[in-house]
Amino acid sequence: MTYKLAVRKIMRSRRALKDLYFVSALSFILAGVGFALYLLVYPSDIILIEAFVWFIEGISFLGLAVAFHIASSWTTVYRARFEILRLEALATLLASILAIFIILWVMEKSLAGGKGYTPLYLASYPLGSAAASFVLERWLHKSMHTYEVRLASVRAVANKLGLDVVFEAAGGLSIIISNVMASPLAERALVLVVGVYILYGLVQIAFEAVMYLVGIGPKPEVDKIRRIIRSMLEGHPKYRLRKLKVEMYGTFGEAEVWVEAPPEMSLAEASRESVGIARRLVHSIPELLRALVIMVPGDSSRAQRLRRASGKAQGRQRSQRYLR
Repeated sequence: MTYKLAVRKIMRSRRALKDLYFVSALSFILAGVGFALYLLVYPSDIILIEAFVWFIEGISFLGLAVAFHIASSWTTVYRARFEILRLEALATLLASILAIFIILWVMEKSLAGGKGYTPLYLASYPLGSAAASFVLERWLHKSMHTYEVRLASVRAVANKLGLDVVFEAAGGLSIIISNVMASPLAERALVLVVGVYILYGLVQIAFEAVMYLVGIGPKPEVDKIRRIIRSMLEGHPKYRLRKLKVEMYGTFGEAEVWVEAPPEMSLAEASRESVGIARRLVHSIPELLRALVIMVPGDSSRAQRLRRASGKAQGRQRSQRYLR
């Protein structure tokens, strides 16, 4: 039952892959436009850099989509081997590292650029790219809310497109300023300054992918799962949460929950209750594929103290009624 629910979650989340395929195809188209402008119109370093950025992003986004598609297919074939889903985090990490090297190459090329500056009318390409990145980023964030599970790879792509908006807008602005000043210095300076900002964002994306890869997961995502589990268990009169561990496999994860049950509960009843709690957790938390609930007997002396305290309280109430 729990495994079938987990597989349904994975299969539903695969619908989001069509968004990645669309963004990848559009990235290759915009890269082709940039290469055509560089070869046929004017050999501008800014145009070539923008074209390469779109080309690398197309490869990266396509790689993320294919990686999750393969990982989810293997998961359904090899049943509950959810660790395969770490492939999504690995693909995100590799895409981030590739983008970091591309930005470093862009910055080095900008420093060693020629004496000329790009014609003013070609500023429309990086500015149009910035508009396209902004629209795609907003569209991805909006589309993620339509799915039950927000894929980590789709979220990484949306964050990367947000960084690209700044980089591409700066490229177009640098062309305009260079034409006003009649000097290529503005193109080089803005590319270097914005490149540092982009590197900072890419390092954050790579760090998040590493957290997913080792199972720790980003703190906000893990805290959200912990908060839901605690709210479901701490309000229950019979149980007390003793230990909670959450491990992430990219988008998805599993939880190990130790629950203190009443000491008079039988072994068969504890088994049924643990299975029931695990099913409720997996059903209630979209990112959770598996939950291991371990029932441990409560402190019998603590239970006896509670019963004695309850008995004394009832005795005092009876005495007060008698005195009245």
